[in-house]
Amino acid sequence: MRKIFVNIADGTAIKVEDGIIKKIGEETSSFLKGDEIVDCGGNYLYEAFADRHAHLSILALEFSTLNLSMADSIEKLVDMIKNFDGNVVVGRGWDESLWHGEMPDRKFLDSIEPNRPVFLIRVDGHMAVLNTKAWEIYRADGDSSKGYVYEEEVGRILSKISVDRKNGLRKALEFAVKEGIVEIHEMGGGVDWFWEIAQQKPKIDIRYYMHREWDRMDEIPRKVGNIKLEGIKAFADGSIGAKTAAVSTGYTDGKMVEVFMKREKIRTLGKFAEDKGLKLAVHAIGDLAIKEAVEGLKDLNGNHRIEHFELVPQEYLENPEILQKITVCMQPNFLRWAFPGGLYERNIGKFWAERCNPFALLTGKVKMIFGSDSMPISPRFGLKMLLNPPSNVQKLDINTAMKHYRRCKIAEGNEASFILVDKPLPEGNIMMTVFKGNIVFQEIV
Repeated sequence: MRKIFVNIADGTAIKVEDGIIKKIGEETSSFLKGDEIVDCGGNYLYEAFADRHAHLSILALEFSTLNLSMADSIEKLVDMIKNFDGNVVVGRGWDESLWHGEMPDRKFLDSIEPNRPVFLIRVDGHMAVLNTKAWEIYRADGDSSKGYVYEEEVGRILSKISVDRKNGLRKALEFAVKEGIVEIHEMGGGVDWFWEIAQQKPKIDIRYYMHREWDRMDEIPRKVGNIKLEGIKAFADGSIGAKTAAVSTGYTDGKMVEVFMKREKIRTLGKFAEDKGLKLAVHAIGDLAIKEAVEGLKDLNGNHRIEHFELVPQEYLENPEILQKITVCMQPNFLRWAFPGGLYERNIGKFWAERCNPFALLTGKVKMIFGSDSMPISPRFGLKMLLNPPSNVQKLDINTAMKHYRRCKIAEGNEASFILVDKPLPEGNIMMTVFKGNIVFQEIV
């Protein structure tokens, strides 16, 4: 099937055949010969996005339960809990930085909802808060006085709660293509989640990183349709919001956190992944965790990844060649917490808040790709952060930023994956998403 995409803002047209761009040129009568003419509505053309660190499981949960990212005040959070229709109040996405740092705790939840179990996961997924009813039912293990649980305990409790993940996943994928995303790296999950994703539409490309059930890895083929088993994921620390990231200077309240995984274990896992023909992706946010991840991976040959890479030790900024065999996947949308007086400054101090995520110091010197961590899953949001960041060490121009987000370059002979927006990025609204020549989202009538 051939398609001709016409009426693009700059007057060009694109001829696509079998998912490949055959010609880019002016709209002329000789050019407009194809099986299908697609009117692009005079909108602006950009490369389609790849989100190389996302969690469809997070979006599926938000679409099937309470989407607490919508709670921009403590009063809104209270209303959402009270109005939730279900035997168990479950939700994800609350962010205390939206209401000046007031953390919901067990006593607070009991005052709102003492009769139904309440389980609310923070935006980063590294901690959750429960009321007394939920704490007793799920036999939670954590800070019982506050009702807080952390890291693996969050996942254990969530696995005990019934949610409509299939319907939530369908809505999550529909949302992704509306955001211009045609490639997602799903960073975590097991065998059953792999198969749930494989059965869903729209059929965009998904690279899957297993976080658990490595002993069942041979149950998954390397590729099924558009989903590919790409690697495994491990954690060297947690998050700054949950105060579980391993930061050498500690937290402003005096808390110190050790790394979850040392370099020797990381190196062993890297070799295990290589033996399977896969990559290892190591979650490392704090400088102590980044140090362990880099030292564990730098001499391996599998082009392994470090996820987040936020508080970069000075030695790697001064000697980026140390990172030549490693890909760093960073999240520009995390800059939302780095502004003066924000969450990062409150939790880890002004020093780190001003130098976290040093995109400008790393671009062109290391293999750098961008993802969202689904907070939110929106490259446009990340672009806005990069153009107007808290610090100059984080600032990129739109063209440089797009290189780290794009699926592939728009050029003759390349895959036909692109988006049409009504205004120049990052402000424009996405009107059409094309993946391999197929329209997977269209706002244009």
